[in-house]
Amino acid sequence: MPVRLQAAAVALALASAWYGAGAAEIEGVHFPDSIELDGRRLALNGTGLREVYIIKTWVAALYTNAPAYSAAAVVGDGDRRIAITLLADLSIDRLGRSLLDALRRNHEPEQLSAIEPQIQAFVAALQSIGPTVKGDTLAIDMVQGTTRISFNDMAVGDPIPGPSFRDALLRAFVGDEPVDDNLRRSLLGLPAPTGPGV
Repeated sequence: MPVRLQAAAVALALASAWYGAGAAEIEGVHFPDSIELDGRRLALNGTGLREVYIIKTWVAALYTNAPAYSAAAVVGDGDRRIAITLLADLSIDRLGRSLLDALRRNHEPEQLSAIEPQIQAFVAALQSIGPTVKGDTLAIDMVQGTTRISFNDMAVGDPIPGPSFRDALLRAFVGDEPVDDNLRRSLLGLPAPTGPGV
């Protein structure tokens, strides 16, 4: 088989597997295999666990409109959802700080300055949520260049405009300096690292 046809066959197999992927359950939290966002279907790309000093704090799922096995693919064009479920009575402020720390690690000061108003809007939306308990859910939807936040299926704050902020927030999850490297690999559907030092 010619190399070009082999590559096409591999791509088709990956896409078929992605579209046919089943629902996932992690730490007792069920994530459906697909969701509908503004009339468009997104499929489950990967799920992962966030641990802090061996304490399981939250689980997350990444939904995309096409298979995304790298940060470049996730940050590229397309609708996205990051769905988070708390596994402990973790304050939303603490979760938000960890995401913002990761966001800042992945960007230069001038990049951060350009999206400072959107960062502040994101912080304000999270701060408006108030106390949280185990089982609460947070959804971050990226649709048509805006970022929307909902808590327990209720919209929080106004949509945050701008693809630059959208991409920056995605890098907090899957960039070079993510909030959690094991979570990053899981959201991208990558196998866990093996070998010495793991």
